[in-house]
Amino acid sequence: MSVKRYHKGFWEIKGELVKRGYTQRALARKLGVNPSTISRVLHGKKRSRRVLREIARILRTKPEQIERMIYGNRAA
Repeated sequence: MSVKRYHKGFWEIKGELVKRGYTQRALARKLGVNPSTISRVLHGKKRSRRVLREIARILRTKPEQIERMIYGNRAA
């Protein structure tokens, strides 16, 4: 059995979104994107400034902070 390992930022961001009443599906609905887009951004497999900006707005931080949490040294 394989266990998926997610980066620490994934769990921090996801937990903070849930505290504020946002699931990945709800966030996707609000932005008019597919839920898989949100998942791929949170897992660091896709980049979307729009999604990063909205997450940052909800969490009351800067998009650059969210980007560093997700992409680490790969942040652009």
